[in-house]
Amino acid sequence: MPPARARVACPVAGRPRAGTRPADEPASEEAPVDTAGNGVEGVEIATVLGDGADVHAGPGGGEMLHTLTSPNGFGVERAFPVQRNEGERLQVLLPVRPNGGTGWVRSEEVWPTSTAYRVEVDTGDFECTVFDGDEECAPV
Repeated sequence: MPPARARVACPVAGRPRAGTRPADEPASEEAPVDTAGNGVEGVEIATVLGDGADVHAGPGGGEMLHTLTSPNGFGVERAFPVQRNEGERLQVLLPVRPNGGTGWVRSEEVWPTSTAYRVEVDTGDFECTVFDGDEECAPV
């Protein structure tokens, strides 16, 4: 049986301060791949602005599933990998059980960024590898 693999977005640089939206940054000379299939280069990440974000069951709002505070219990700004971008609403992966759960946040409550970095975890060999796009940066 092939080893199990999990891909995790790994934001590396440029965190916003809580409650602020940073000025536009110059475009990179490299062109990362649109890995999420949502028109954004690289993996799209949504970092919570302010004290928290309300997470809803659907893109139109509806039932509120969670209010996730920022920073989290470890003192780190709350960030979500984006699965779908619908303009005013973003479908994000949630850091709650059950694993793999998603919900919708309002785009005005988060600072959108992207990264070409990712980490591949090989649970069979107990190894992980960092990639920048398709280029392997470092085995760990």
